[in-house]
Parts: sequence; structure tokens; C-alpha cells
Amino acid sequence: MRDGYSSIATFANPVEAELARGRLQASGIQAELTNASAASSMYGAGNPITDQVLYVEVGRIREALALLAETDVESNDPALEGESSESPAYDGFYQSDWNRRERAAETAYRASIVGWLVPGVSWYALWKLAEVVFSDLPLSGKPRGHAIVAGVAALLPALGWLALLLVMIRL
Repeated sequence: MRDGYSSIATFANPVEAELARGRLQASGIQAELTNASAASSMYGAGNPITDQVLYVEVGRIREALALLAETDVESNDPALEGESSESPAYDGFYQSDWNRRERAAETAYRASIVGWLVPGVSWYALWKLAEVVFSDLPLSGKPRGHAIVAGVAALLPALGWLALLLVMIRL
């Protein structure tokens, strides 16, 4: 992300992310999304396992948060946590106080379930699990359980798809 921008929200749904970005830009606040092109390209309906991060200019964070609060969007910036008296809320798929490792574990869990139906997604889940394994951030509670389930649920279809591919090559 460019200098002078800070993340203020994360979206699991690319449509909601685009709506929030459009609302900010219509109000004159420069806003950008990461992963927007990847999300809109998968099957034309968005990628359900890639989160969209909304960035705004550092000098206009409070104004952007106030504007998005009118549309019921939660902030996920840890630096702004002290400004809210509410307990951590769910921000799309993720709890807003989860760290990067916990988010990767949750993404791996969801991808491992989709991997049973869509070839290749189980490999993505295994890649996200590698991110969980090699991270030094803490992992506990619900994301820890989901990482364990994802490991089993992603490995089986990945091996199944690999076996099917090997059988097809030999024929």
C-alpha cells in the first residue's frame, strides 16, 4: 500500500468492500482496496476466501470511520481500538481483534471446506496453513481449532485430487 494510507476496515464480501469504497470516494475521501482485482475475477462473483482491506488517507481516518459508521461498518485498526467501548465485533468472516495468524487460520478453515468441491482450493488452504505454522504470532481459541480441522479437511481432498491426476496421466 502507498505511504500515507492506513487500513480502516476488512471485508469478506467484495461487494460490501466496493460499496464502502464508493461511499468514501463520493464524499471526497481517497480510498483504495487491496485484493480487489483478485476477488472480482474469480467466477465473476467475488472470491469468498480472500478478504478485502479498505485503506484511506491517514489525515482523514476519523472522517472516514464516522462516514462508514453511518453504514454499519466496523473498524479493524488496532491503533483505534481505544476509541470504541464495544467488545470486538465480527468484521465479515473475522473477529476484529484477531491477528494475521488467526485470520490465516480462519481463511484456511473456510478454504478447506470449499476445497472438497472445487479443485485447487484445498491447495490454497494448505498454503494458508503453512502461513499459520510458520508465523510467530499467538494462536488460540476458535482459530486454533479451525486450523486443526483445516489441516485434516484440506489434506484429504488435496491428496485425492493428486491421486486422480496421477491416474489420469497413466491412462
